[in-house]
Amino acid sequence: MTEAWCVLNNSVTLMNSKQAPVRSLSAPLVFMAFLIVHVLNEIDASAASLIFHTDSGAGEWANAGNWFMQSNGQGTSSIVIAPQAAFAITGSERKRFQQGRIVNKGSATWSGTGSLDMTAGSVFSNEGDLQILNDAAVAWFGGSPLPLFSNSGTLRKIAGIGITVFEVAFENAGTLRREAGVIEFGNSFTQTGGETVPLGGVIRSQKLMEFQGGRLSGPGTIQGSITMNGVLALEGGGEPLNVSGDYQQTVAGTFELRNFGSNSRIALNVAGKANLAGGFAFFASPGFQPADGARFSVASFLTGSGSFARLHGLYLGKGLTLHPELSATTLDLVASVQPLTRPQVSFDLGSNRSELRLVFPSIPGQPYRIEASDDLVHWETVFSGESSEATTSFAVPLGSSSHPYRFFRTNQD
Repeated sequence: MTEAWCVLNNSVTLMNSKQAPVRSLSAPLVFMAFLIVHVLNEIDASAASLIFHTDSGAGEWANAGNWFMQSNGQGTSSIVIAPQAAFAITGSERKRFQQGRIVNKGSATWSGTGSLDMTAGSVFSNEGDLQILNDAAVAWFGGSPLPLFSNSGTLRKIAGIGITVFEVAFENAGTLRREAGVIEFGNSFTQTGGETVPLGGVIRSQKLMEFQGGRLSGPGTIQGSITMNGVLALEGGGEPLNVSGDYQQTVAGTFELRNFGSNSRIALNVAGKANLAGGFAFFASPGFQPADGARFSVASFLTGSGSFARLHGLYLGKGLTLHPELSATTLDLVASVQPLTRPQVSFDLGSNRSELRLVFPSIPGQPYRIEASDDLVHWETVFSGESSEATTSFAVPLGSSSHPYRFFRTNQD
């Protein structure tokens, strides 16, 4: 199939004012060079593609009128905004596409009051930059399967004091930022990577928000419930992240707390239940050295349960360690000072006797070193890292001809 090429250096108007719809060819219609395309009425892109590409300068598609896009059964219609091109959705008219696909790889804006109506498996894929300047809706206009709005670029709501609603399925693998108004998800929300940032405002979801990866960064408010397989990234020195529903952190998730100091406040408020598993990563403010026995609340909830399997950053030096304590309604960090001692090592050959396993008691979050020597004079570090559990083990392969015998010792850093 041959592509149709239309090379322009100025502008083209596609319109059908009381005429037949402007149709693309059966092959993609590619617009090259500096280009402004104004869609004044209806464009029917059945089973073809409109590809906007610029080798230099900035192309633009300004859409202020009605727009209809539908598959005719011979394939999926698509409109592709190339990386150097621009895409402007404006006006009060509704834009509807059915079983079609828009791929924005360029720079796009959405303004005006006209909704984007998606039906029957249509897809809007933002791989570039999309700025929302209104309070309109991405509406589900019926049909099955559910339409999809996919973001792997940067999506920002930067204007409007009201609500931008996504009634379709929403998937995020890029950056989602609420900088004005409210963002609402009326259907499924799934994040596989990237970051969601409420930036002190409100993100609302009618269904469970599933974070399969990436980050959710506070402060702000999540009106809904969360399952966290990624990173919950909170700041200890500012306002909290508020969750109006439940918060469940799985074994793959991490509770990350940065810039925590003596004057820090609660970083997470959960109005419902909180179940905490997975990891806890702590990054203290410079000079943070609390007294022995000092207690700091970092999260509150209606009811809490669970425990962390992985701990990072809780050893503050000079024998000072923070210990997470989960009560019925709060997550606290409790400081304790323990004298530095050399851990006593035990040995285990295992069932197959192919390796020697060194086992020693450890303090979660505290760094340790294991050193080895052939002559008790010259020592080399064979393991260095933080312990995440109350017991640490290190495997030494047996039968090495280069080391007929070796000595080992442990040190606390």
